[in-house]
Amino acid sequence: MATSMEAQVEGCGLYTKLHLRVTAHTAHGQSIRVSGSSITMGRHNTTEALPLVTTPAEYPVWRTPKPILIPRGQTHSYSYALFSGNEIMNWEDLEPRVLKASRQTVTTSDEFGVATGVPKNLEGKFMGTSPGGSLVFDQKSGAGSEEELRNLLDAAEDMKEGGTPLSELMQGRRLILVCYHLPVILSHDEATDTWAAKFNESLIARSEDSVADLGLETRWIGTVQIGDEASDETKEKVTTVLEAMNCHPIFVTTDMIEKAYIGYCKGILWPSFHNVDILDLTNSCWAPETDKTSPELTWDRSSTQNLFSAYKDLNQMFAQEVFNTSGPNDVIWIHDYHLMLVPKMVRQLELIGLDDDASETATGSDVGVAAGNLNEGRSSLHTAGGGRGLMHEYASGTEGYHRKQVFFLHIPFSTSQIFRSLQQGNELIAGMLHADVVGFHAFDHARHFLNACKRNMGLKFQSRTGGLLGVEVNGRTVMVVIRHVSIEVVTVDRHMKEQNPQAAANVLKASHPDKRLIAGLETCQRLSGVALKFLGFERLLDEYPTWANKLVLYQTCLRPNNRPEDEEVTSKELKDLVKRINDKHGSDEYGPVVVYNEVEGSGLPPQDRMAIWLACDVLLNTTVREGLNLDCFEFVYVKEESAGVIVASEFGSTSSVLNGAIRTNPFDVDAIALSLDKALAMDDAEKANRRHRDLPYVTSRPSKMWTQLILTDMLSINSSSSPVLTHDRNTVPMAGPGRGKVLHEYSTGSGTGFEKLGAKKVVDAYKSTKNRVFILDYGGTLRENEALSKYIKSDINPCHKGRKLEQVVQESIEKLSADPANQIYVVSGLARSPLEAAFVDLPLVGLAASNGLCYTAHADEMLDGTGGLGSSGSLGSLSGGLGGGGSGGGSGGSAASAQEGRLRR
Repeated sequence: MATSMEAQVEGCGLYTKLHLRVTAHTAHGQSIRVSGSSITMGRHNTTEALPLVTTPAEYPVWRTPKPILIPRGQTHSYSYALFSGNEIMNWEDLEPRVLKASRQTVTTSDEFGVATGVPKNLEGKFMGTSPGGSLVFDQKSGAGSEEELRNLLDAAEDMKEGGTPLSELMQGRRLILVCYHLPVILSHDEATDTWAAKFNESLIARSEDSVADLGLETRWIGTVQIGDEASDETKEKVTTVLEAMNCHPIFVTTDMIEKAYIGYCKGILWPSFHNVDILDLTNSCWAPETDKTSPELTWDRSSTQNLFSAYKDLNQMFAQEVFNTSGPNDVIWIHDYHLMLVPKMVRQLELIGLDDDASETATGSDVGVAAGNLNEGRSSLHTAGGGRGLMHEYASGTEGYHRKQVFFLHIPFSTSQIFRSLQQGNELIAGMLHADVVGFHAFDHARHFLNACKRNMGLKFQSRTGGLLGVEVNGRTVMVVIRHVSIEVVTVDRHMKEQNPQAAANVLKASHPDKRLIAGLETCQRLSGVALKFLGFERLLDEYPTWANKLVLYQTCLRPNNRPEDEEVTSKELKDLVKRINDKHGSDEYGPVVVYNEVEGSGLPPQDRMAIWLACDVLLNTTVREGLNLDCFEFVYVKEESAGVIVASEFGSTSSVLNGAIRTNPFDVDAIALSLDKALAMDDAEKANRRHRDLPYVTSRPSKMWTQLILTDMLSINSSSSPVLTHDRNTVPMAGPGRGKVLHEYSTGSGTGFEKLGAKKVVDAYKSTKNRVFILDYGGTLRENEALSKYIKSDINPCHKGRKLEQVVQESIEKLSADPANQIYVVSGLARSPLEAAFVDLPLVGLAASNGLCYTAHADEMLDGTGGLGSSGSLGSLSGGLGGGGSGGGSGGSAASAQEGRLRR
């Protein structure tokens, strides 16, 4: 439709292309839209208002992402509106603006809420926004210089929270980066017995244009491996060296590494998160040989419990170090699947101090719920499906104890069906959900996580202000963000200048004269899909004879030894394939067609890696499933003089962010061959154009911006997400003569709905009064709601079917109700029979079923005859507080008769 309209514009000159620009300072999550009198501008209809876009480079100028077509020669009116998410906040306080177009193209410059004001020279290089504020760069723009990139970062900082810089949002806070491997390289001089350390190439390491360049006080926590035999003196030396770099080492034993890291993280979580299900995990090379010979081990995964116990111990070590190192105002950023339980464990450590305070106050047997029970009840919330400890609640006024936490997963998240097969899956999700923000590199990964929250845990998620997604957990919203990151351009430039990888590239090319080189660099594991790559390359040589004796596949596989059996099986398989392909297509005259190398460790030195990129024409990636592959980004960037082509698996995140790459299905051998043929036959102009498309993305997302955007998202959202509550206070008469009145207060609003009471306030009020009335909700309070959203898509009220209370809750209520000075009432929407069944062991508790349609008075009223069992008077409207002033009906009865039929209409 739009294309035909534009053709009409160009052909007949009946329309004008209108470009709108408006200067507007917005807060985080807000956007600008425009609507006008023409049909293409929505006819002043709010629901059809056109969204404008901006970028950090252009902000505060918002503009139309593409021209609006309006009839030429006619008068048009239009107005701008401020939106928050998809909800309109207000139109600008002006009469509609008016224009009459007489030219083929018209550009206007306005200022929001001001009749005049024309920004000049605002030719942006980028275009588009995506939910959450992520930038979508104009594919036609060129790469920015270092100065432009730094200006982009500064503009992004000013753009957040109406211009509030991150340094101001982080004032008084430190950033604590937590990862399994401390991002350092340790070296030991045996002659002098001295240790030295330097940061490695990790995303979170200190480097130019990295997180440490944000001007924040940053600390790192992670493991270092110096052997079990290391003495305390050696550990002290290493700690001293690392402390000078703001790094806090955690020393783990070989046994813990074997069980927690290699056994659970790499043996169970890694394949499962890459969509390898339990049967594949236990009946293939993914599993140790001992598992394949024992049906008990194959089908009963409880044998992995000792591995999970070690994993929990590892996470507890990290949580304790995080808690000891950080303060209440600090921001904790936890990285990757090795530490999924840390957010929850940090929360538990925070609560220990609160519960200690409660223990000091809650002394004496007159308090119905002991401090220990408070802690037990709070920390033992069940999650649907058997998970424990979903969420700790924070009492009002304890926000100072709440460290802000971010959890970022750098690998894919499995589908909910695969994740459900993990025995401890719900506990892992619960650990993640104790963070304030959960982040992913790709939308697919976030989507699978949200589905797992819904289908495995019964939790709901929805869009929030600014287009972000939030998971609702016990009245609290955990934000889910998708944030991309790229290479450190400044660091790569330095390596290119200082290491001179071009010389090594020339040597590599000279060793294969008159050949086109195809590069491959992956970990030696099945998930890398290297075997599929070899099969596709073999098919290319079989089916496309024009490439005979003209190609070499230069493949390097890394052996980090974190999945030793997988690596060993994969290595043997690959070497067999290499021999077969070379025997078929290689020769003594032309040499081998596949050059295969294995390198010990988790990465190549930068100069060696860049030399491979410079020497090769094509980078071939056929991963089965992976997270973000920064090697592809580096390949795009360094191929400046002679652009290359990337053939990327459609199951990796790379193909979703690099538009210039050729996507292929790694399981389709013919498709791999076809993609390779296309890449090799591509002319220089098209290769340069494809590189030109990806260069803006590659060069504009250093880890500094990535870190900045996530932190600003979290802090801005937290600072502006306090719900606006409306309070209503009134008094209602209590049932029975001489009972007086009770204060009835409730809160409504867009947040949790009710203010949570602090334990100390409740205890103080309890001890300072002689007579007390407790009105308790059943479903969602005394018992958790059943998570029916796991099974049913539409939202319906959860049905509890009269399940009895947990033991700790029942004992507490029994103790409270035994005190003659206390009156306990439980209100529920359940029908009479299931509610009676749930409280059959608590005869002193008053009940109100069907929200007060059926009720029983408190036991002491029945015993002294002052109360009555009747139709919905006295306690009939307990669901809205105590009583409605109605008269009690019916005759008095004994406690025994009341117990026989407690609830009456």
